[in-house]
Amino acid sequence: MTDEKRAFELHDLALSVVRTMGKPVLGDRSVRECTLGRLTIRFWPRQQWLDVICNGQVLTVERWAGALKVIRYVPGGWEGTLTRAAQMAA
Repeated sequence: MTDEKRAFELHDLALSVVRTMGKPVLGDRSVRECTLGRLTIRFWPRQQWLDVICNGQVLTVERWAGALKVIRYVPGGWEGTLTRAAQMAA
């Protein structure tokens, strides 16, 4: 599996978690955020921008010219944490 394909899979998992478990961010109600230990997921619905942070930014996906584009993907142990969170959110 390519890094890009894996990043899109993780994007979908993160999106399901933040939509299910996320809360509006104070000061900007349009942003949703979910923090699970060291893992933080932020989603800006209008811009279709998603960030996953775990000891630094590990995944960023944004909508650009109508298509999703992976801006940053750093493989690591955070992927297991995200996968478990997605299973809990389901």
